[in-house]
Amino acid sequence: MVGIRTVFQTMWRDRAGITSVEYAMLTGVVAVVVLVAIGQLSGVVSGTMERTADCLDGSLPPSSCD
Repeated sequence: MVGIRTVFQTMWRDRAGITSVEYAMLTGVVAVVVLVAIGQLSGVVSGTMERTADCLDGSLPPSSCD
């Protein structure tokens, strides 16, 4: 079984030119990375926004709103 690293090294060393299939593969990898990053960050941002809202409306005691 060929590893992903080997596939990318082979693509990198190929001097025949980049085909549209390779562009599509690269675009797909970038899209997956962006979607995973957004998924991970959305929870953190959502939690921070909820905590800020709770501090502003007085739901949390002032000592925990540092």
